[in-house]
Amino acid sequence: VCGMLEMNKLEPDHALAGRWGEKVCEMMSALMTSHTARGLNLDSNAILIHGTSSVRHNMGVNESVIYGDYYYMEALVRMLRRDWNRYW
Repeated sequence: VCGMLEMNKLEPDHALAGRWGEKVCEMMSALMTSHTARGLNLDSNAILIHGTSSVRHNMGVNESVIYGDYYYMEALVRMLRRDWNRYW
């Protein structure tokens, strides 16, 4: 989602940017309703659940991952503050 929001800022075709914006909203809606501990009434110290560190190595499958929470929060900030500038 963060990558799509970044690309969207650079896309000169407004129609294409609009379609990407719709997909971003769909993905964030899915994350909020089906992949957050709070949305599923789970007792967890993480925000997102169902993350995976490495399928190939069968490590951290269907768990919370800190970078998932980070990018989820970044995506929310990017969506709420269109003037947000990346710092990396």
